[in-house]
Amino acid sequence: MNETGNVLETRQKYRSWMNSAMGAGIALGAALLIAGGLLERDLLVVGGVAVYWLGILSYGVIRWRAPVEVRDEREARISREASELALNVLAIALILSAPTVTVLTVTGVYVVPEFYWGMVTTLALVGMVVGVANWYVERQRS
Repeated sequence: MNETGNVLETRQKYRSWMNSAMGAGIALGAALLIAGGLLERDLLVVGGVAVYWLGILSYGVIRWRAPVEVRDEREARISREASELALNVLAIALILSAPTVTVLTVTGVYVVPEFYWGMVTTLALVGMVVGVANWYVERQRS
């Protein structure tokens, strides 16, 4: 097999390991959390969180130790475009919800539940984090 075939095979093998580690961590962690909640056993809840974090940590270690880049340019582009779309949707949600919630509260037309204030605050924080991240990356690349 040629060099390209070996790289693709190795990339696929490591991605499979990464996804298995993450999936097992999430599935087993969730199962333990649910069991802990139903059986009212704190140890199961702690174990569920530990298994979850072990899966996440394993994913990172496998990716870090992989002898090849695990994602190719196409996957990176897809991820970038999906992230941009998601951020645009969140920005629109913030732009529409913040003034609406404020006006409803100030005028007394509707008592906005705390949940919505938390949502608006979270959207604003996400926007700030994205802005700072963009600023930082732009400075690093120029």
